[in-house]
Amino acid sequence: MGVIPTRIQDQIEFGEAHAALWVAKAAQIGLSVTEANAVSAAVGAARAAYDEATLARNAAKAKTVTQNIEVGTLVRRMSDAVQKIRLFAESTNNPGVYAAAEIPEPAAPSPAPPPVQPTNIAAQIEPGGALRIIFKAVNGDSGAVAYVVKRKLAGETGFRVIGTTGTSRPVLGLPRGFRAFVDDTLPGGSNNFQYMIQGQRGTVFGPSSDIFTVVIGNAGDGTQFAELKMAA
Repeated sequence: MGVIPTRIQDQIEFGEAHAALWVAKAAQIGLSVTEANAVSAAVGAARAAYDEATLARNAAKAKTVTQNIEVGTLVRRMSDAVQKIRLFAESTNNPGVYAAAEIPEPAAPSPAPPPVQPTNIAAQIEPGGALRIIFKAVNGDSGAVAYVVKRKLAGETGFRVIGTTGTSRPVLGLPRGFRAFVDDTLPGGSNNFQYMIQGQRGTVFGPSSDIFTVVIGNAGDGTQFAELKMAA
């Protein structure tokens, strides 16, 4: 480790602690009086410059605080003014107000993208015999989405809508982004049927899920289970 400290403040304090001593004992420590006095003078000059710089920095910090306060006030007042200009333009149905104020017209809102395709589908039989379908559908905050559930029973020629489930709130017990639909309209004895799920936002539909087939089986102990097969 070097003798002279590395921090400016420590260097000055080191000089202040040694300058007078070195002047008094110059001959004993191998310095000339001129050299020792030069160190003492440099200490005084460094201290004066340091103190002056410290005062300047403190003043600059205070000025910066004042600047930020005043700029914040300016931004709030300009924002209020822009809002009033826009309200005036809308209330008078006069787009020329924006040109007069030399501010841009509000951009037209971008349409929300179509709902995402449902994925990660699973199914399970509930104690009462209804079938619970679970799927993943993450649409962010781009608007309310309803998920239309369609079903085709064995012997039917096409899918028909049997209900919807929303994505406006999470479902207890499911990971984030997953939704559930309970099909309690299955005819008795059904054991092989197909589903499709499709997101809808207003009049916009997203891509349908892959067709998935549910086969109801019976375990050796008599317990029913639902086996899910995705269409190829």
